[in-house]
Amino acid sequence: MAAVVHPGAFTERELERRPIMGVTMPNPEEEPPAWSELDESLRAALRFLAYECVDPGPVPEGPALLPRQECAGESVQRMTVVLDLDETLSHCRLEPLEKFKPDFCVQFEESKATGYVYVRPHARLFLEVAARLFEVVVFTASSKGYADQVLDQLDPERKRISTRLYRQHCVERSGAFLKDLRRMGRQMDRCLLVDNSPVSLALCPDNGVVVSSWTAEDPEDNELMELLLMLQQCEEEVSVPKFLGQRYGLRAMVDLLRRRPELLED
Repeated sequence: MAAVVHPGAFTERELERRPIMGVTMPNPEEEPPAWSELDESLRAALRFLAYECVDPGPVPEGPALLPRQECAGESVQRMTVVLDLDETLSHCRLEPLEKFKPDFCVQFEESKATGYVYVRPHARLFLEVAARLFEVVVFTASSKGYADQVLDQLDPERKRISTRLYRQHCVERSGAFLKDLRRMGRQMDRCLLVDNSPVSLALCPDNGVVVSSWTAEDPEDNELMELLLMLQQCEEEVSVPKFLGQRYGLRAMVDLLRRRPELLED
C-alpha cells in the first residue's frame, strides 16, 4: 500500500517545489497555505467556489454520461477516475516554446490555426498503468474536434481511456464550465475528478483532486506519478469522498473562505 503523503516525507528541495495546490499539497487545516502568495487566477477560482457554487442543485435528470459498468461479481465497484485534459495531461499553445520542441501539432478548424501540443511528463505511462487499475475517463471543457486530436495521440488504440467527454457534457454556470460527477452513472463513493482548475470541481468538491497546472516549461514535472500513488491508496478505501476530505480538505477550505473572504484579498 502506498504511504500517505505528508510534509515530513519530502526533502527541503522538494518542499520548495511543492505547488500551493496540487497532489502533494498538505491539508489546509493542518498546514494553511500562504494566501498572500496565491496568483490572481487561483484567487479568482477560489472566489468562484466560495461565492458562486454554495448549492450544487438537484441531481440532473437524463441518461448517464458513462455506459453501464460491469462489476464482474466484484463486491466493490472499480474506481472511476475522471481526468481533465489541458494543463493536466497536456498543454497546447499557439506559438511553440523556444527551448522545447512540441510533441505534435493539432489544427483548429474554426480559426485554421495550428496548436503546438506538449505532453506532460509521464502522461502516457500514467494512462497505461491507470487503465489497468481503474476505469479511466477524460472529461475536457474543450471542443470535441480539438480534444480528439490530442487524445488520439495519447491513446491511439483507444485502450486506455474508456470514455471521452467534452464541453457539451459540462454544466455552464456563471460563465464557467463545470463537471458534474453525479451525471456519470457511478457510485459517488467510487468516483473522483482530477483537474488543474478548482472551478471544475465546484459541484463535487468532496470527490475532487486539484493537480498543479502544467504549461510545458518544466520537463522534470512529476505530478502524474504523485497522482498515481495517491490514486492507488484511494482505491483501497471504501469511500473516495471521505478519503479525499481527510487528505485534501477542499470543502473545508471553501467553507473557510466563505467565512473569511478577506483571506483572498490583496
